[in-house]
Amino acid sequence: MEAAQLGSFLDTAVGELSGGLRHAATLACVLHVAPNALLLDEPASDLDTSRKDALWRVLTEASKSLEFLIMASHEKDMPAFLQKRVTLVDGRIL
Repeated sequence: MEAAQLGSFLDTAVGELSGGLRHAATLACVLHVAPNALLLDEPASDLDTSRKDALWRVLTEASKSLEFLIMASHEKDMPAFLQKRVTLVDGRIL
């Protein structure tokens, strides 16, 4: 939770968190059970720059033990841990 910068929200009800923090908290719970794979849809949406950077650090570390990670995102600056990328523009693969 600290790595994802959520430690200060441990006593906060999920319904009181912003949308971005809810996403981050959900991901922290999922990563706690050490999954083999992740399918993420816009994991950095609604996060400020600081928390987005923290999320990329958490996912970079988590990706080391994953068999695969599939992520949909509109982020232009994707983290380096993503080894293969597919870019779609107007329904076409570039």
